[in-house]
Amino acid sequence: METLKDFIPFNTLEREPKEALEKITRLKHCKKNEMICYEEDKCEEVYFLLQGEVRLYKVNRFGGEVVLGLLNQGLLVDYKGEAEPMAFANLECKEESLVACFKVSSLFELMRIYPQIMALFLNESLKKLNMFEKLIKQELIFDSTAKIAYFLHCNLFEFNRQKKNENASFLNIQPETLSRILKKLHREGIITTNQDGKIEILDDEKLRAIYE
Repeated sequence: METLKDFIPFNTLEREPKEALEKITRLKHCKKNEMICYEEDKCEEVYFLLQGEVRLYKVNRFGGEVVLGLLNQGLLVDYKGEAEPMAFANLECKEESLVACFKVSSLFELMRIYPQIMALFLNESLKKLNMFEKLIKQELIFDSTAKIAYFLHCNLFEFNRQKKNENASFLNIQPETLSRILKKLHREGIITTNQDGKIEILDDEKLRAIYE
């Protein structure tokens, strides 16, 4: 039977804080396409993705989805001090996922008792901030070509795994724009498509030069 101690980063805790944290943990199995929560939902628990994949997105005033990121592991719901956690974005499972749920009051009590637990959650919060930092760079600094070049360089496996419309949605560009830029990169000899229909990078230096 699955327990919290079987998963990163909780398997790095010492025995006593690990056992204390396990006592307040509820493991939730989520189905593909299941919504964990919606934007601005007030949550009584802090959610942590242990395995699977979750898409974070917001909806703009025109009803369009703005993808913030894909997570395979890490904090899903943010908390500020001891305020009630609130979902910053919609959280949708892209595949079957396992989520650890921690009751807020119990979690903060353990953080007071065990500095190691506090350090673990702080570190995971910093990882999520890094994800949003990359998003800001992508949306505010990069043009469409730089967005695609950066995504191919950093997330080629993910790009090849997803459908064209999913990649376009993640990059917040139109599918037609994605197709046009990929053709351009093909013509310039920077990328190619193999016999399995997957993108391969031929000139990594030229690819990086597009966004650096």
